[in-house]
Amino acid sequence: MFGLNLPATAGSPNEIFIAPVGSGGPMIGEPYDGDSKPLVFGKSTAAFFTQQLSTEIEFKFGQKTMGGDSRGNGEQPDLADPSLTGRRNDALDYALPSRRTADALLGIFWNLIYPIYPFLDPLSFEKDYQAIWLGSETASEESTILATLNMVFALATSVSSHVQPEQRQESAKVFYDRARAFLDGLSWDTGSIELLSYLMLTAIYLQTLDASQRCWMVVGHAIRMAESLGFHLPNSSIYKQCPRKVELARRLWHGCVLLDRVLSMTLGRPEMITTDLSTDVHLPTDMEDDAIATLLGRPIGVEGPSCLAAFYVHQLRFYKVVSDILRNVYPSNMDRHRTSADVVTILRLDNDIVAWNKNLPQGIKDSACGLVGHESLSRLAIINHVRLLHARILLFRPLLAQFCFKREGNGLESATIESLADRLVVQCSNLCLRASHQMIHVIHANLDRTTVTGPLPSWWYCVLYVYTAATVLLAERLQPVIAEGVSEYSTVNSWKYAMEILQAYARVGNSARTCTAMLQTLSSHIPPASNDETINNTVTAFDGESAMSLFEYLREDAGLYGANFDTSEVLWTNSLPGSL
Repeated sequence: MFGLNLPATAGSPNEIFIAPVGSGGPMIGEPYDGDSKPLVFGKSTAAFFTQQLSTEIEFKFGQKTMGGDSRGNGEQPDLADPSLTGRRNDALDYALPSRRTADALLGIFWNLIYPIYPFLDPLSFEKDYQAIWLGSETASEESTILATLNMVFALATSVSSHVQPEQRQESAKVFYDRARAFLDGLSWDTGSIELLSYLMLTAIYLQTLDASQRCWMVVGHAIRMAESLGFHLPNSSIYKQCPRKVELARRLWHGCVLLDRVLSMTLGRPEMITTDLSTDVHLPTDMEDDAIATLLGRPIGVEGPSCLAAFYVHQLRFYKVVSDILRNVYPSNMDRHRTSADVVTILRLDNDIVAWNKNLPQGIKDSACGLVGHESLSRLAIINHVRLLHARILLFRPLLAQFCFKREGNGLESATIESLADRLVVQCSNLCLRASHQMIHVIHANLDRTTVTGPLPSWWYCVLYVYTAATVLLAERLQPVIAEGVSEYSTVNSWKYAMEILQAYARVGNSARTCTAMLQTLSSHIPPASNDETINNTVTAFDGESAMSLFEYLREDAGLYGANFDTSEVLWTNSLPGSL
């Protein structure tokens, strides 16, 4: 079977990357200087690729790129835990914003956060919310409800267009600190479904800060609590209650699986939940309860509510594909004997991405982006589109690294493409670059840089996605051959857009400022190309007919005839559909 050699590049880390706490962590990857406790990040992180890129620039041009402080001027947020330092303020017990502000923030949460992370039961939560304002007894433990409510306010504030971008993080942290204070003194020896919801919302909020380690620990705590409550067991008593409670339990358990996989991707660490455990419990329903739809102001009997509910289910399926990519393309330390990526595996994983996109409901496909009058669905469609592009970058980036960071003896000593494997590496690198251009353009087109809002993924994910794509643009400057056939995009324009996006998000969070500084530092050490003609002469274009013949051969050789492969969607040609 065909195999593409994936050796480690000279001077780059073979398995892990170590960075200090608060350094920008898995996104930036600043070197550990010994002054702070190091954290370990794996090969799927943007930090690992940044380190490879930096090593190659230093090797090629003899300039050190990662010295000094590239973290920008922003101060790290104070994440001191009031429950650990004994600074609880009892006066905070009922410190809530005005009713008008609270209602507005809750509405933002239901519209922007809940469709992606449905970790609450809206009906029971709204009842407790009303009870708090009326001073009556809540159905759930009051301290947990108050903590969860403040976490809802924190998440809503962090994405609200009504709060100035520069004030969002500070304002959100006020609610975050209150939420933690409400649970001061709470025993963690037992758990509840309400406390599990709180932990998962906390994990989402921590992604807005430079607090990847705390987020990692909170998700781990949530997983252990869910398992102690029996959420991972399909025959557990939790799944024999009323339908609404069963539905919430399924959403929470699969939410644990989701966050586990997201952090595995962003931190490059192994998943806690095994594949078997992740599939034992049925997925949540993809239909929204009529009572919930009415409460949230969504029309009943139209495509909208079903698409909104279906988004979460398809999100779970998407991260199953991402998990497969991480296991097969980014083998862990335990799998270091695996030195090659099977071409058929790459084909299968890419087909899984395409199949996932094809099976999306029409209302949340990329074709629904920008639909007038369907802003909620349009945003979810854009999120799906951006995630698809990011998955492609993850899938093809190791091959791009092999080609762009080549060393003598790794099988690609010259830029001349001679073997079949060489051509496949170049084509995969081309696809990685194309997806990077597309991602930057999609985010730039939908971001209001004045309010720093738009129908996009949450800003912290946009920063990660754009930074990841921008590092690929830098790699293209080291090996321009990979841009062969990508004529509809300009690297200069895409780079400009990436900088504009990150500079806008720098008004919201320090991580964007750090990303900008790191990218500019790396870019400044790469000399401009001197002779484009030599680039054009180093590789012969891989025409579509040849690519299709190659694909048919590989499919026959792999015994894939009869599988769900549509040759019109194969991504091994130069004429790629721009919508994918």
